[in-house]
Amino acid sequence: MSEENSFSFTLFQPHRARAPKNDEPVIEVRPNGRIVFNKKATQLLENNHFCMLGYDPEKQALGILPLEQLQPNTFPVRYAAKGAYIGAKKFFKHFEILPGQLVEDTPFKTGEFIGINL
Repeated sequence: MSEENSFSFTLFQPHRARAPKNDEPVIEVRPNGRIVFNKKATQLLENNHFCMLGYDPEKQALGILPLEQLQPNTFPVRYAAKGAYIGAKKFFKHFEILPGQLVEDTPFKTGEFIGINL
């Protein structure tokens, strides 16, 4: 091989380096009113298919109460391969707390509730 045929390749390295696979529980609250659980956070739901939602205005926190059965004012929990989600736009609009941008945080347990700071 002669020197003239040598290449200088620039590697594809997107600006946002992907963090190593996060094994921590994370819940996202999206501007479309969806509450999204990653696989690890999904375990906190303990396979319940419904939940009630609460809001603590003083602490600016969302409370998710997993429930086994459909009751008035429950929200369905949808399970997917990578986790679970709750469509809760009505809830966020009611309290006027729909986030303008993605909120992502580590959930915490408080009593029966799964909490997340908004």
